[in-house]
Amino acid sequence: MAMNKQDIIDAAMQIAGGVGNDITQSVLADSDMTAEDLLPLAARYVVKAILAEGKKSFQDVARKFDITVTLSGGNLSGTVPADMLTESLENAFLPSFPYSSKARTYADYQRHKVSNLLTYWVIYNGQFITNAGAGVVPTPTTVSIIAPAIPSIPSDPTTAITATDEFLNRWIYTLAMALRGELKLY
Repeated sequence: MAMNKQDIIDAAMQIAGGVGNDITQSVLADSDMTAEDLLPLAARYVVKAILAEGKKSFQDVARKFDITVTLSGGNLSGTVPADMLTESLENAFLPSFPYSSKARTYADYQRHKVSNLLTYWVIYNGQFITNAGAGVVPTPTTVSIIAPAIPSIPSDPTTAITATDEFLNRWIYTLAMALRGELKLY
């Protein structure tokens, strides 16, 4: 089923307003902007729920991200994409660096990065930071990471969103529950 951002919002608002009720008479009538703001949060909630349930694997929600990095303070650093699920990076990996390890915190990264045996990386203040090739590779360069992701939400409300039917349905119901105040997404 192909849906765009506006289709998802309209379906969620109809469900939130009550099936068979006139949405124009509901308190949700003017909540399009709220729904649009909640859309990425609802997607994150669904991906985290899918991972927590264990019915789907990491590969079902993971995607390859290419992050442009530059040399900064002896590290390579670049901006984390907005659609990367940074809360669930336990199984994320750098395919070009098979002997790499995610540090849990920036302090752990600082402590471990001196080891020449592994490539360490961390997400800190919206930045992807790694010692992979720092000082060796010319910058800017690209580092790939395979990580959980939410579907890309285009700014144009009529552009189709690529996701499975199961994901789209869960996304719509999650957004509807959030609009009704039955679910907190943060």
